[in-house]
Amino acid sequence: MNFDVKRVFVEKKQGFNTEAVNLMNNFKENLKLNKLSNVRILNRYDVSHIGSEDFEKAVTTVFS
Repeated sequence: MNFDVKRVFVEKKQGFNTEAVNLMNNFKENLKLNKLSNVRILNRYDVSHIGSEDFEKAVTTVFS
């Protein structure tokens, strides 16, 4: 079996991304970035010691 380190990026869906919305509002208010229209927060996960099949299952269950 090949147990390479796999990387997955996860972003919360609109409506659940309250941290990103709060950060955008903070930037607008405190840094006067009035033209800012969107902030995205991506969480990066590095996964190791898992087979490809199990990783694919984890992407659609654990990381979704």
